[in-house]
Amino acid sequence: MYPPVSDLLAELSLFPGREDGLRKIKRYSNEKVAFYRSSDFSHSKRVAWLVYSLIPLLSEVDKTFDIGRAVAMALVHDDAELITGDHQAGNKSKMTKEQLAAIADEEREAIAALAKRYPKTLGGYVYQDLVQDLADLKNSEAHFVKYFDRFDALGETYHELFAGNVVWTQNVVNEWGIIPTPFMYYYDRLPPMVEKYPILTALKGKHVFFDVPEAREWESFVLTRQPHTKDSILASTGHRQYDAWRSVVIDSADQEEIANLYSQQEYL
Repeated sequence: MYPPVSDLLAELSLFPGREDGLRKIKRYSNEKVAFYRSSDFSHSKRVAWLVYSLIPLLSEVDKTFDIGRAVAMALVHDDAELITGDHQAGNKSKMTKEQLAAIADEEREAIAALAKRYPKTLGGYVYQDLVQDLADLKNSEAHFVKYFDRFDALGETYHELFAGNVVWTQNVVNEWGIIPTPFMYYYDRLPPMVEKYPILTALKGKHVFFDVPEAREWESFVLTRQPHTKDSILASTGHRQYDAWRSVVIDSADQEEIANLYSQQEYL
């Protein structure tokens, strides 16, 4: 029997300062406007819900896959950012190997510091191992969670595009150079992960989450869209991946997270 996400969240609520800290870390800081800008706290929950939703498929393709470990890992996968802050994925795509190695060292030190601050275990798993395994990407559970870390970020991207946020169709230019748009970043990275990692390859063709992200002419498409409403988030868009991502969130979420899907925070 796998512990439900809600039980693990209750356990994590006893980790001092963790939830408040993750709520303060806002995602996609490269984007000047995010209508529904999320926090690391919300993101970690969504990743766990996405992982948990695939338990039946995982049980079919790999009997040795530790689903409980993957769900626990999903919930804590960004905890190091409580100390390091959120290094933007688009910026990292422009960094040298040496710069990325420095970030990895910083992350390892942060994980060690958190392990001293927090309870030793989560869901029966060693907390430090959960966070570090995701950083190291050395087992199937980590490969799976990393994929859905990125897939949830793609879901956030779809959510902004389907709300008509033109900012997300424009390249950011900063000290790292020309940063790929969020959609193109994940369009380029998710399919290679499906081909590289056996647990993902085994699921190819079995669920829309593992399909190549569906592209549209986003620059013109966003001009036809309006911000989300309480009703519109329940209506099919015809975009299978976006609808499936949103369905998992709505089916799993508490009222706060459902409201986050239609409560606009920022404006053009």
